Amino acid sequence: LHVRSRRQRQMCIRDRGNYVLLGHNVGYEGMLFSSLPQVKKGAKITVNSYVDGQLKQQSYKVTEKETVKATEGQVLDNTDNRKLTLITCDVPHETSNRVVVTAEPI
Repeated sequence: LHVRSRRQRQMCIRDRGNYVLLGHNVGYEGMLFSSLPQVKKGAKITVNSYVDGQLKQQSYKVTEKETVKATEGQVLDNTDNRKLTLITCDVPHETSNRVVVTAEPI
């Protein structure tokens, strides 16, 4: 999954907590978060980030995928354990549902 996205909160990828990335589903495979609805449990995700001018990578394994209403903001909540949460619309047109993929560092 190669995408550009927006971070929900400022933090390094190695920090504790819920690292949330949001991206658009524009309906074109491989563009932004359009492929996220097809991601399977167990898939590997690598996040690249620049910290102090140096590239840092962190790999994650998908542990959960669910579709929720856009109003279910608890998926944005911070946690004590490290995890990655990716969020996009479930379809590329106006919708009130979001695909939420959760992954743990490996």
